[in-house]
Amino acid sequence: DLCAELASSHPLEGGYYQWARMAFGDQVGYLTAWWTWLGIFATNATFIVMFNQYLGYWVHLSFWPQFLISLSLIWTTTYLNIKGIKLVGVSSAWMTLLFLLPFLVLVVLGLYHWQGNPFIPFSHPEKSTLTAFGEAMMVGVWLYSGYDKITVSAEEVENPSRNFPRAFAIAVPIVAARYFLPT
Repeated sequence: DLCAELASSHPLEGGYYQWARMAFGDQVGYLTAWWTWLGIFATNATFIVMFNQYLGYWVHLSFWPQFLISLSLIWTTTYLNIKGIKLVGVSSAWMTLLFLLPFLVLVVLGLYHWQGNPFIPFSHPEKSTLTAFGEAMMVGVWLYSGYDKITVSAEEVENPSRNFPRAFAIAVPIVAARYFLPT
C-alpha cells in the first residue's frame, strides 16, 4: 500500500494531505484534504444507511424510528470522537469483538456442517469467468480499502518505518481469513 510506504518513510501528522502538499504544493494539499474529508463523510453516511437497511430487513420500522436510530448512531459516534482518542480506541476494540463474534459462530457452524467442495462451481454459473473475476476484484478493492486512514496519525507511531510494515503483515492475513472463512 502506497500510504503505508509513505507513512514509513515520511511519518507526518495529516498523512496524505501532507504528502500531497509536499509533492504538489498548498493548493493540491488543500484539495486532497477536502476530497478526503468528503469521501469519509459520504462513506460514513453510507454505513448508517446500510445499517438501517439491514435493520429494516429484520425489524420493519417506519421512517421516523429509522431516522431516530440513524440520528442516535451519528450523535453517539460524534460524542465518542469529542471525548478523545482513548475512548474511541477502547470502544472500537470492543465493537470489533462484538461484530466479529457472529462471524466466528458462522465459521464454527460452517466447518461443523461442511459438505462438498466450496470451490465448485468456481464462479457463478450464469456469468462468465471474466465477469465473475471483475466483480470479485471490485469487492476485494472495497474490502481492503481503508488502510490509508491509519497513516494520518503516522507521526504519533513509535518507529513507523518498522511498525507500519509489521502491523500490515499481521493485519492483512487476519482480514483475509475474516473474509474468506465465513464464505
